[in-house]
Amino acid sequence: MKIKRIFALTLSFLLLISFNGFAFNIDDYLIDQKDSDYNVYDEMNFLTESDKDYINNTNRDLQNKTGGQVVVMILKSLKGIDISEFAVAQFEKWQIGDAKEDNGLLLILSLNEGEIKIETGYGTEGFIPDIIGNRVIRNIVLYFPEGDTTGENKEAYRNGIMEGYNEILSYYVDEYGVTIENLKEPQNERQEEDNSYISLYEIIKIMVIILLIIAAFNFFNRPNGGSKNKKNNKNNTYPPFFGGFWGGSFRGGGYSGRGSGGGFSGGRHSGGGFSGGGGRSGGGGARGKW
Repeated sequence: MKIKRIFALTLSFLLLISFNGFAFNIDDYLIDQKDSDYNVYDEMNFLTESDKDYINNTNRDLQNKTGGQVVVMILKSLKGIDISEFAVAQFEKWQIGDAKEDNGLLLILSLNEGEIKIETGYGTEGFIPDIIGNRVIRNIVLYFPEGDTTGENKEAYRNGIMEGYNEILSYYVDEYGVTIENLKEPQNERQEEDNSYISLYEIIKIMVIILLIIAAFNFFNRPNGGSKNKKNNKNNTYPPFFGGFWGGSFRGGGYSGRGSGGGFSGGRHSGGGFSGGGGRSGGGGARGKW
């Protein structure tokens, strides 16, 4: 019996070690900040040194004026990881964008999978929603050789990526009303329907306004004008639907805004890599293939 027990414990221990050995940990696949060229990570060498300088310089101006950051990441392969899952984890690791505004953006291209992902921060979702992100991706892949994942035509990929970067920055310019020094205009014209969408934040604002109107309506239309004592109001009745909100059936806990987190860090790491400001991803954004 004792031998059987020892054998069972040993087998369980070996299985546990085996499971841990094969357990997937996405952190093992994420890019370290010190390995980047500040706001650029390019495994395929699609971008020239001049391109990287341009991205870093315009990003520096963007950070100084808005706190926003736009990171460009070009990978050879995702090694079987879903690009959306990778993008969220990478965004959180680098903390792209301002800690208070959460206005960062990560543009990822993975060559072997032929996929592109635009990952937006909580604050960026409002002015670069999915419909805009999808349009940016379509404009990027217009330059790529269709179906090609060899990366041999580096100039085609370079042109597409830089076009997408410039277009993304143009939305930051519109949102914050700033001028980014030496920013190049996107070659593809932005469509008129860019402003036809209703953002998540606009929907929330509309809902809050409606709730305030309902609350005000109930207050001023309560029996006895809402000014009598509790005894007089004990048996008050309320209009159907509206009364539910005022009378106590609606028990929302109140909206709690995002914490500001740590302060924004606009400088660079001493090791030479990217320096995140503390921004977080909302898990939103667009993805596409070519």
